[in-house]
Amino acid sequence: MKTVGETLRTAREKNNYDLHYISDTLKIREKYLEALEVGDYSLFPSPIYIKGFLKNYAKFLHLDENELLALYRREYTDPVAKDPYWERSRPVVKTIKFALKPSHLVTAFTIIFVLFIVGYLFYEFRLFSTPPALQISTPSENEIVNTNSITVIGTTDPANKVYINGAQVPYISTTGDFSLTVNLHDNINELTITSTNNLNRTTTIKRDVIFVNKALSVSQTTTPTPSSLSLSARLVISGDNTWIHVNADNKVIINGEVLTPGTIKTFSALQTIVIQTGRPSDTKFSVNGQTIDLSGDGTQVVVTKKISFDATGNLKIENIP
Repeated sequence: MKTVGETLRTAREKNNYDLHYISDTLKIREKYLEALEVGDYSLFPSPIYIKGFLKNYAKFLHLDENELLALYRREYTDPVAKDPYWERSRPVVKTIKFALKPSHLVTAFTIIFVLFIVGYLFYEFRLFSTPPALQISTPSENEIVNTNSITVIGTTDPANKVYINGAQVPYISTTGDFSLTVNLHDNINELTITSTNNLNRTTTIKRDVIFVNKALSVSQTTTPTPSSLSLSARLVISGDNTWIHVNADNKVIINGEVLTPGTIKTFSALQTIVIQTGRPSDTKFSVNGQTIDLSGDGTQVVVTKKISFDATGNLKIENIP
C-alpha cells in the first residue's frame, strides 16, 4: 500500500507539476509540500495544519481528499510514535503545589506589624499636625449687647484646655462643651478664645462684642438721644493696598495712610465719624455692628462717608462729594 507521501508525489509527477508551481498556486510554502511528500510532519505546528494542507493538495491534484485523509489516519494511528511533533505541540499543564512554611508565617506577621507601625505613626502625625477642634456658638461676630457681661459658649475636645482673654475655663464636659461669663466695657470688646491640646497645638477664634450702654435713669425718657449713644467702628482692609483717612469727632484717627490687606482697625466716637477710602471695594466698614455701604456715584476717586446719629438715635449715613 502506498503512503500518503508517495500518493501525492506520484500524482504530481504524473501531471508534470513541480513544487514551486504548486506552492505559488496554493500559497503554501514549498517546504511544507515537500514535507508532506516525504512524510516529515515535524515542520507543522499541529495535526490540524497537516490535515488542512493535505485537503488543499489533494484537491489540486484531483485526488479524493477523504481517501487521502483516511490513509493518513491509518498510517498514523499513534501520533506520539508516528508524529513526535504532536507530543511536543500539546500544551503542558503544570501543577502548582503550595506548602505553608514557617517562613511564610514570619513574612506575613512581619508585613502586618510593619503596616501597624506605619498606621500608628500616621495617626500620631495627624494628631500632632492637626489643630484642635474649636467652635463658638455664642457670641456671634460683632454682636451688640446692652449688658456689661456676656457668656461665651463653645465646644472643643474634652482633653483640651480653653482660655478666654487669658483666663482658663475651669470646666469642660465629657462631650467638650464649655462656657464662661466675661465682663465687658463700653464700645468694642475683643474676645480671644484659645483651645490647646496636650501637644501644645492651639486653635484661636476671635469675636468682637459691642457693648452699647443704653441704661437710662428714672428721670430720662425711654427714647434714646444722640448724646446718650456712641459710635463703635470696625475697619477691615481686604484685597489690595488701600488709602484711608478717618476723623472721629473731628479728631484724626488715620491720617491718609496706605493700609495693607488684613489690617483691622477699631475706634469709637460720640457724635461723628468721617471715613475716606481710595478703594471702596476693598474697604469693609461697620459701625455699631451695621455694615456701611462705601460705594460712591462712580465718578469719585475718593469716596467720603459721614456717619452720625439722627434725632431718633438711629445711624445717619451721608455721602460727601
